[in-house]
Amino acid sequence: AYAVRRATYGEDSLHTLVTLVNLGTIRSRLGDDAGAEATLREAYERLRRHFGEDHPQLIRAGVNLAANLSRAGRGDEALAIYERLVPHATRVLGPTHASTLTITGNHASALRSAGRHAQALAIHRDVHARVLESLGPESREALVWATHLGVSLG
Repeated sequence: AYAVRRATYGEDSLHTLVTLVNLGTIRSRLGDDAGAEATLREAYERLRRHFGEDHPQLIRAGVNLAANLSRAGRGDEALAIYERLVPHATRVLGPTHASTLTITGNHASALRSAGRHAQALAIHRDVHARVLESLGPESREALVWATHLGVSLG
């Protein structure tokens, strides 16, 4: 699919780069962490170069790259990516968008894994408050984020 998109739309078209992100995600799901990282890193850099920091597909590529790095035991690299993504997702998607909340939660988890428990807890509290405000205390998401908050509390 990637070769067809590249031939049809060009090397750096959005269609081609989205397909490259999808290829990296598939490689990750198949357990090819090194191939997934290389593909996702290439997609991330090309999306950033051609479409800018605030493009939603760049945010998606970054999330997938950071998750892949976390699974590979490279939490510091994943944390650096999450720290760049959170402000972009908040600005582009909004502070209560499901993807923004997930990215922010992943950032908190990366902080917790790095031993920065107080920062992780503060972020989980903030996300939980945003979910309660936007979706209400009876929502499924409120329960999910209450669980994340509980994990941060230890």
